[in-house]
Amino acid sequence: GWGWCVRLTDPGPRWLEFRAGRTFSRRMHTQSMAIQWFPGHMHLAKQAITERIKAIDVVIELLDARLPGSSANPMLAALTGRRPTLKVLNKQDLADPERTSQWLALYNSQPGTRAIALDSSVKAAATRLIAACHALVATRDNAVAHNNLGTVYLNRKEKQRAEEHFAEAVRIKPNYPEALVNLALCREEDKKPQEARELFERSLAIQETAAAHYNLGNLLSSGGELEAAESHYRSALRLKPEMAEAIYNLGAVEAKEGKVEEALKDYDAALKLKPGLKDAHLNAGALLASQKRWDEAIAQFEAAITSEPENADARFNLAA
Repeated sequence: GWGWCVRLTDPGPRWLEFRAGRTFSRRMHTQSMAIQWFPGHMHLAKQAITERIKAIDVVIELLDARLPGSSANPMLAALTGRRPTLKVLNKQDLADPERTSQWLALYNSQPGTRAIALDSSVKAAATRLIAACHALVATRDNAVAHNNLGTVYLNRKEKQRAEEHFAEAVRIKPNYPEALVNLALCREEDKKPQEARELFERSLAIQETAAAHYNLGNLLSSGGELEAAESHYRSALRLKPEMAEAIYNLGAVEAKEGKVEEALKDYDAALKLKPGLKDAHLNAGALLASQKRWDEAIAQFEAAITSEPENADARFNLAA
C-alpha cells in the first residue's frame, strides 16, 4: 500500500493524488517473449512522491493489520529516505491481536518509525494520528527530545529502544553530556565496559557532572580499579555533597582497600542521608564482624532486619 505524506506546518494534510490507468509494454523476440508490466498510476505516484518529499515532515503508511508485511510497498522506504514514518495498521479488529502487537513492537523498534493500530470503532482516530505525527516530528533532529524519550523507555525497562534514542541524541549533538552518560550506561549493561568508559570520559571532558563521576566510579569499581573509582566518587561528592549513593559506594571501596574506619564513617553518613540504604547496614555489619567487633556488628545486622524484615543475608549473618 502507498502512504500519504503530511506537512505539519501547513493548515492541513497534503494528500498525494494518484491517477488510475495501466500501460503495457511488450517486446517480441524470435525465440522467447518477455512481458514488462508496471501500472501507470504507480509510475505517476513515484514521480509525485519524488517531487514533493522534500516538503514533507512525516510519511503516513497505511497497512492492513491482517498482513502488514505483504500490504507494504517495498519502494516506499527508498522514495521517502530518512523521513519519520508513521505506520498505521488499519482494520485491527479483523486481525489477530497477538500478531498485531508483535508487528507494532517490530515497527516501533525501528529508528524514526512509530506504529499504531486503528479500526472503524476507534474514537477520535484523527486525533491519534495527528498526535503520533507530532511526536515523530518533535524528536526529529532534536537531541533533547531523543534523550528524554530514551529515559522514558529506560524507566519502562525497554533498554534497546532507549539505547537507540540515546545514540540518536549523541549523533545529533555529539557534545551532549547527559546523553553520553545515558548511552554509556546502556553500553555498560551490554557488557561493553571500554565503550562505556570512553563515553563517560567524553561527557566529563565536556562538562563535569556528579552523575558522570558516580557512574564512572561504579564502572571502575566493578573492574577492580579501586583507587580510580574512589577518586571519581570523591569528585561526584564535591559536586553533589549529599549524594547518598556515592557516599555508600565510596565506603564500599574503602572497605575493599582496608580503610575500615573511613568505610564505617561513610556507611553511617549515607544512612543518615538515606535510611533506606539497607545494604549499608549489612556491609557495615560484615566489616565490623571481620574486625571481631561483635556487638557493633550485631547492632548493624538487627538494624538491617528492622528496615527489611525479609533480609535473608542479614538474618544469616546475625545467626552466624
